[in-house]
Amino acid sequence: MKESFFVQIGSEEKEIGFLKNEAKKDWKSAGKMVKDIDTLDFYIKPHDNKCYYSINKDFDGSIDLF
Repeated sequence: MKESFFVQIGSEEKEIGFLKNEAKKDWKSAGKMVKDIDTLDFYIKPHDNKCYYSINKDFDGSIDLF
């Protein structure tokens, strides 16, 4: 089974894969390896136009939604 998850605001949308890739890019740019990711949590706040994330409960960041 294939699943998709989208965030929509007005006529704009982002797929969860985009958000995962952006979080992983930030992780890698900090000198860490993707294979070391155990957990990846997302907190979507449309009114802030942000998706906040936490990797392994100790590496946090945010991604602009639109």
